Amino acid sequence: MAVTLAWSGDTDRAVALARAITDPGAREHALAELTAAACARGNIGRAHEVARSITAPELRARALAAVAEGMTRSGPIGAASTVLADAEVAARATPTVGERSLALAEVAAVNMVMGRAAHARSVLREAERLAQWIAVRESDQGNRVMAVAELMARLGHLDGAVQLARNIMDLGLRTEALLKLAAQLARAGQRERARLLVHEAEEAVRTDPDYRRWKPRANGLAEVAERRARWGEAGRAAQLARAAAQFARADTARSRHDVMALGDAAAALARQGDVGGAEAVTRALAAPHFRDRALAQVAEALARSGHADRAEALAGTITQPHWQAVALVGAARRSGRARTRHLLMRALRIDAWQTAADVLVLETPQALASIVDELLTGVPDLGGSAEEPTWLPHSPRPWTLMSKTVRKGNDPEPR
Repeated sequence: MAVTLAWSGDTDRAVALARAITDPGAREHALAELTAAACARGNIGRAHEVARSITAPELRARALAAVAEGMTRSGPIGAASTVLADAEVAARATPTVGERSLALAEVAAVNMVMGRAAHARSVLREAERLAQWIAVRESDQGNRVMAVAELMARLGHLDGAVQLARNIMDLGLRTEALLKLAAQLARAGQRERARLLVHEAEEAVRTDPDYRRWKPRANGLAEVAERRARWGEAGRAAQLARAAAQFARADTARSRHDVMALGDAAAALARQGDVGGAEAVTRALAAPHFRDRALAQVAEALARSGHADRAEALAGTITQPHWQAVALVGAARRSGRARTRHLLMRALRIDAWQTAADVLVLETPQALASIVDELLTGVPDLGGSAEEPTWLPHSPRPWTLMSKTVRKGNDPEPR
C-alpha cells in the first residue's frame, strides 16, 4: 500500500504509512521499496532521507543505490557518487552472503549507469563470486541468486549469468531463472540462444526426476507456456498449457501447492484461449476458496488477453466476495477508462478497498489519500498479517516444496 502511494507521487503519505507498520523487518522493507518508487517519480531528496533512515545493511544499500541512480539520471553525478559510496559500504557490511551478493550487484549496476565501467565490473565480479558460492550451498537463497543473474545479464555478462542460473539448487527457481535470461537474450538479439534456454527449462520441468521435489510440474509448464506465447509460439504454448492441466489433474495428492498449481494451469489455458478447458480445470477443485481463487486467476488471464467482457462475466460466477472483487479488479486493469470505473465500483461494493488499491490510486487518487489519512488517524496495526497478498496473478507460494532448506558443505562463508 505504501509503495502504491509512492508510485502515485504521494511520497509523504507513503512514508507515514510505512512508518506505521509495527513489524520492524516489514517496515524497513516497505521503506526500501518506496524509496525506489519515490526516485522513479523524481522525489529524490525525500527518497534520500528515507534511505538514510534504514538500518538493515542490505536494504539500506539497495535504497541508497536507487537514490544514486535517480540523482545520476536527473543531474550532475557528484552528489550521486557520494551516495553510491555509502551504498557500497552498506552492501559490504551485509552479514549474509546471499543478501550481500545482491546488494553488491545492484551497486555495480548503478556504477555502470554512472559510467564507472571498470569499478562496476570489479564489484560485479565480487557479487558473482558470492552468488556462485551460495548457489550450490543453500537452496533458500535461490531468489537472490536469480536476481544477481538477471543483473549480470542486464550488464552484458550473459555467459556468467547463464552459468549462475544453472547452479541454483532449487529446480523450480532454476527453470524460472533460465526463462528470464532467455527473455533478456532475445532482447539482446540472441534469439537462437534464447530458444535453447527455453528448451532447456522445458526439458527440466518435463523430465528431471527431482523437479517435483521443488515445485509442481504444472507450474513449471505454465511458466514455459507463458514465455512461448509471448514470443508468438501460440501452438506450442497451447500444448504446454494443456500438458500443465493434465499434470495438475493427475496429481491426486492435493497438497496446498498442488491445488494452487491447478489455478496456474487454468490461467495458462485461458491465456491461450481455451476458456472451456480452464473452467473445467477449476471445477476439479472441491474447496470453494481454492475454486474461486482459480476462477479469479482465469478472469485475470482473460482480461490480459483482451477479453474484458468475458472476464467480467466469469467474475459474476464467483461466489466468495473477496475473490469476485479480485477478479473484477483484474478485469478493470485491462479495460478502458469508463469501464474501469464501473468495475472498480462493483469491486468496492463487495470487498475491502485494499483489493482495488493499485487501480484506485490511478483513477481516484484523492479518495485513496483520504482512506490513508483515516488509517493513520486511527493508528492501525499495519504490520503483522500473514495473509497472502491481496492480488497476485500467479499463486503466492514459496517457490519450493522442500520442507526445509537444503544446505551442502560446512566451509566458512567468504568475505
